[in-house]
Amino acid sequence: EERMSHPVGLLSGGQRQALTLLMATMVPPELLLLDGDAGIGEIAEKLRFSDQFHFSHLFKKVYGMSPLSFRKAGRERNRQLYRS
Repeated sequence: EERMSHPVGLLSGGQRQALTLLMATMVPPELLLLDGDAGIGEIAEKLRFSDQFHFSHLFKKVYGMSPLSFRKAGRERNRQLYRS
């Protein structure tokens, strides 16, 4: 199987299916991470992942950082915007 330079090209068939399901959810995972205080396990369950590790692993492959790092960076950006 040829690998593409885009992160999706680095995913296995099962991971691509999981990504498709992830992208098709009503609420994108990034909104769940930035809006509210739900834990990563709760978000993974809401998005119908089998476990928190699977969600975190796939999220990191797609977004280039862990869900917790994404949440922290997003909240810091929001704080800086509201200070200005």
